[in-house]
Amino acid sequence: MARKKIEVEDMITHVLDETTSVTEKSVEDKVELAKKASQQINKKYGPGTITIGMDPVERIPTNLACFDLLTRQFDKEGNLLNYGLARGQYTMIWGNSDVGKSCLTYAIARELQKYAPILFTDAERKFDRVWAQANGVDTDNLHFSRPDSMEDYLNTLISISNAAIEQETEIPYSLNIVDSVVSVASEGEMHSKDGKERTMEDNTIAIQPRTLSQFFRVATGKLSKGKVSTILLNQIRIAGIGGYRTYEDFPGGNALRHYCHHIIRAYRSQTKEKSQPDLGLIPSHDVRLKVTKGINETTETSTTFFAECGFENTYDLMKQLITYGLIEKSQQGRYAVEGEEDSYFLKDMYLKIEDNYDALYMKLMNTKRVPKTVED
Repeated sequence: MARKKIEVEDMITHVLDETTSVTEKSVEDKVELAKKASQQINKKYGPGTITIGMDPVERIPTNLACFDLLTRQFDKEGNLLNYGLARGQYTMIWGNSDVGKSCLTYAIARELQKYAPILFTDAERKFDRVWAQANGVDTDNLHFSRPDSMEDYLNTLISISNAAIEQETEIPYSLNIVDSVVSVASEGEMHSKDGKERTMEDNTIAIQPRTLSQFFRVATGKLSKGKVSTILLNQIRIAGIGGYRTYEDFPGGNALRHYCHHIIRAYRSQTKEKSQPDLGLIPSHDVRLKVTKGINETTETSTTFFAECGFENTYDLMKQLITYGLIEKSQQGRYAVEGEEDSYFLKDMYLKIEDNYDALYMKLMNTKRVPKTVED
């Protein structure tokens, strides 16, 4: 690696010093010489070693408004660039048990399954087929992995990336979901270096963070080049110094915080809406999603979790439209889309949104309004 770096530096120096010193050249000459150096380096070490300019990170829209709002990107003129899951990047969703993290990924999976297969890594061994089907997931065509160790599923992700790179085709899976990232032991926790099985008394502190750190260093470039999108679900732990100062954090070490493109914290709160459309569904609780890492226009959203089906796309869109003031409520208890004269009761507004879902979804994604404050 060091020799390659020296060779590249020598090649750049040689090209820039071909005729006259750099200080005597115009800006245009310097640009042309830099392009020539890049071409020679790419010819020797392969296409893409040096690129000129960089496109924004590609996104995969999830069709779930509460999630896509958190991932929007705008240019400096205020035009919407993209939204959704970042391709070739890691997205971590973490929070307490029974918040709705797995169901959130089910809602995303049911949408992305329309375009490509989904790989679900069931590290917790808790996948509920019936509940996943209730959430709209096509379990008959869902690809499963149930690893015996952390290294197993990490190596699987690397293999998928290598296959995509070698075939020079679109990735075989539109999404990889790991539920959850630290719920299965690493080989170092189960066996010693000489192959002997460890007991519970053996000291294996920090083996998981070190394993994850090694994985990220090895695999991040491969996943990016193969455009593999990965959702890492994570749990919660209490961190701090003794009992004097404690705070909630996620397990797995700082490598997770460093390498994840987006980190989203999921909270649970009581449903606050006094009125609900009669959907034949029972609202269970509200789920708040808060971005704790990522440069975004929106940092927090809230949606409703239903006892029968988890997250419902049309209801979620309606809730976000109301939150952003794109649907207004009159004193008579009727609702109207901004700029339209016709108003409807809540159930009829739900049906209108269902019929005009795509147009209203894009109207929401393009808005620059500040949402109403999400209560703590």
